[in-house]
Amino acid sequence: MSMSWWLVFLVGGAGTYALRASVWVLLPAARQLPRWVTQALALLPAAALAALAAPALLAPGGELNLIGSRAIAGALALAVAIKTRNVLATLAVGFGAAVLLDLLL
Repeated sequence: MSMSWWLVFLVGGAGTYALRASVWVLLPAARQLPRWVTQALALLPAAALAALAAPALLAPGGELNLIGSRAIAGALALAVAIKTRNVLATLAVGFGAAVLLDLLL
């Protein structure tokens, strides 16, 4: 990777950080967000992860496949996540099911 790419990454990261920090610096009243906003923001990481994972699970080749090995592995992982609420168990079941189903199907 050339030095110009690293410069793009650094400038982009600094710009993003500056933009986010400017809200707290320029609007001190924004530090006290309403309760409903903080509750919604707490759910944001899970929503972002789901938005990234869903296309990979349901349309791995660009075509919708609801009965494929990845969709079944995702459903199994979701069931484990709901039942146990344990991240490690969810990852183990999801990855294990994906590998086994890829071998079998």
